[in-house]
Amino acid sequence: MLDDEFRFDYLLNFMIGRKPKRMSVHDTTDILFNRIEYFRKKGDVEINRRITESLPVLYYLSRQKYWNLVENLREDYDPLRWKSDNRRRVIESFEYVINNAGYDSRIFSYLAPKQNDELLTSIASIEILAKIKFLFGKKNRINKQLENCLNVITRSQHLNNKTKKLLWKEWELFYLVNSDLKKAKRLFESFANSKNIYLQIIVARNFRLLCNGSENCFKKEECKSSNPNYSIHFINKFLDKRKHKNIRRPLAKEDSLECLVLLLQKRGYENIAKEIIWKLLKDEDDIIRITTFDKIYRIKEINPFFANEIITYLDTHETNEKLKERVFNIKEHKYDLEPFN
Repeated sequence: MLDDEFRFDYLLNFMIGRKPKRMSVHDTTDILFNRIEYFRKKGDVEINRRITESLPVLYYLSRQKYWNLVENLREDYDPLRWKSDNRRRVIESFEYVINNAGYDSRIFSYLAPKQNDELLTSIASIEILAKIKFLFGKKNRINKQLENCLNVITRSQHLNNKTKKLLWKEWELFYLVNSDLKKAKRLFESFANSKNIYLQIIVARNFRLLCNGSENCFKKEECKSSNPNYSIHFINKFLDKRKHKNIRRPLAKEDSLECLVLLLQKRGYENIAKEIIWKLLKDEDDIIRITTFDKIYRIKEINPFFANEIITYLDTHETNEKLKERVFNIKEHKYDLEPFN
């Protein structure tokens, strides 16, 4: 089944778009991971992106094979096409590991900057460290490992002094999110209005942390707060088309989209969530539209009618060939992993 590239791509779409524990694969795990290695080495940009986006499901299917894949993908670098994007996505997948398996010391060995890592990769590493700090930092052994890792990152020879200062600012923001929400909100606003594009990106990547009121914002269920208005404020701020695409793209990050999808079932916020999702699906940037569509099966679980509206619209209006093909395959049930209607 997995020999055909289009079928494999469809399977990736199915895995990315669903909650990992609701995922079942008809092929054996060994065959699946072997095909992943085969298609990964072919070097298709979009296929490789989607493999890294599916890492949470792959962790659920086989933890050992997940770590083997992480070992390879953490070295994945292409100077002309995806640069260090897949390295960053590997680090982002650790959030699922922490949420579902708790503390795992192997994470630390992959957070240190490597040659050719872009700044966003280190920003993602600080996010993971913050989550570990505020969930497990009371344990002396873990806290010591965490501090050592933080020092390795902020003293790395691969980062310049300007970058190191920015990462310390990011760390301060996360500390305040967990200890003083009023100060954190002021710092969020300061970052959002900064001329430094990376400070704006930090806000765009982490607006969901403001959903939890005064609770620990690094808990698993960040997005079930009774008052997501502050997060919505930042989403609308960064959705402005005049903003650089690298500021808008984090809004279509998996965990950010999960917050929006959950708002579809929250009384009083359904229409707001729909409006934001439509803006993402109509964005001029291909990556934003593609990554938003990755959530189509998740949207279907909560609001099937809205999911079919999306399919119908993209079937006639989408211009990106890869995404058009994906929409067509789902609409026609071409590979029938799960009938969409």
